[in-house]
Amino acid sequence: MDRSAKKVLFLTAVIISSVIWFAGCNEENKSAGGSAASSDTGDKKGRLIASQLKTEIEQKDKTIADNKAEIEKQKGMLEQCQKEKMGLEADIQKGIAEKVESILSIVMDENARLKSESEQLKKSAPPAAK
Repeated sequence: MDRSAKKVLFLTAVIISSVIWFAGCNEENKSAGGSAASSDTGDKKGRLIASQLKTEIEQKDKTIADNKAEIEKQKGMLEQCQKEKMGLEADIQKGIAEKVESILSIVMDENARLKSESEQLKKSAPPAAK
């Protein structure tokens, strides 16, 4: 692109920007020069919207607070259940240990009895013939 084409392109962009800027200024002047009644209506609408938004925020804040309370309640219940679970697991382990101990005791007693009986049989048996 040669130098003169760049100048033309630049001048065209400046002219278009100026036209758009002046058009925007005219719109602002027209809207600023509106009647007081439309301004009051806009203020009323703005206040109404602000009031509605404030009400919505208050409702959502209440919902959040309710949810936080429910979460805390659920956390408490979870902790209680975990404590109960740990207690039950300890009871189960204790019960298993007691059962194993009682079975082991029975087996040991039976083993001792059988050893004793075996020794008595060995003593009372006639010597084996060779």
